[in-house]
Amino acid sequence: RRRMTPEIFLDMLVSDLTVLLSDCLLPTKTGARRAPKVYKHDLPVPQMDDEDEDADAEDVTAPFVIVRATGGTFDDWSDLHHVGVAIIICTYDDTPDRQGTSDVLGVIERIYHRFARCPDLGNFRAEVPISWALQDETDTYPQYFGAMDMVFSCPGVRIEDPLT
Repeated sequence: RRRMTPEIFLDMLVSDLTVLLSDCLLPTKTGARRAPKVYKHDLPVPQMDDEDEDADAEDVTAPFVIVRATGGTFDDWSDLHHVGVAIIICTYDDTPDRQGTSDVLGVIERIYHRFARCPDLGNFRAEVPISWALQDETDTYPQYFGAMDMVFSCPGVRIEDPLT
C-alpha cells in the first residue's frame, strides 16, 4: 500500500475540491461566472505580459480557494499522523448589497457536507471538530473571505522489529 505523505494528500485535496466546486459558478471581476480555482499553498504570482494583461491577472483573482498545510503532529511512532489544513476562500461580488459573504458560506457548506458524507480521502480521514470563520470587520469589498480549519489523520509508521 502506498504511503500517503502530507504533500501527496494536499495534491489529492486540491483535486477533490476542484471537482467538488466545479459546478459552483460564482461572479468574477469581468462579470462572468466561473468555479473557484483551487490552489495548493498559495496563489501563484501573476504573470503579466504586454499582449493580454487582463487574462493573466484574471487567473489569480476571485473566486478562489487556497489549500494550505498548517502543521502536524506525531504523538507516537505508531499512532495516527495528524495534519492541520487551512482552506481559505475568496469570492467576488461588486453589487451594492454586499452579499458576497453568502457565496463564501456556500463554499464552506459544500466542503463541510463533502466530508460529513465521506470523511475519507486516500489514507487520510477528516476529523471533527471542523471550524470555520468569516473575515472580520476589515472591508475588502468587492472581495469576501472565509476560512475553514480542518485536521486530517492517517495511519502512523509501523515500527519494524529487527528481531522478528
